[in-house]
Amino acid sequence: MLYFSFGNLAFNGKSSESIIDIVISGKSKFKDADAFLVDTIKYMDEEIYPGEGIKEDYNGAHLKEGLYKEIVMRWIASMNEKVDISFDDIQKTYRIKLDHYDPMRDEFILETADEFIMFSWSTSA
Repeated sequence: MLYFSFGNLAFNGKSSESIIDIVISGKSKFKDADAFLVDTIKYMDEEIYPGEGIKEDYNGAHLKEGLYKEIVMRWIASMNEKVDISFDDIQKTYRIKLDHYDPMRDEFILETADEFIMFSWSTSA
């Protein structure tokens, strides 16, 4: 898995408390997007944010397929003066639905021809 994190200094505004985390892996390693989500949660819990209870945050989470590319591109556009991100042909998008609503998070799985990408925006404000 490949992991990137963009903190508040990556955003166009003079002050921001936003963070974008991106996890990428080859699509051929997983049966489907759900299997990718399970492995990504484990990876984030054990390798990226150990001890922070990431796995518990996603208890009961599920994917909802939909037309979410525009939302993801809007978050990327909020960084476009400082960071250039582009994705290959996005074939499907899924929103990660948690058991509880959290207005401080917006999370998606993007599916291209060759990769699964977890895209997670969050803020502390």
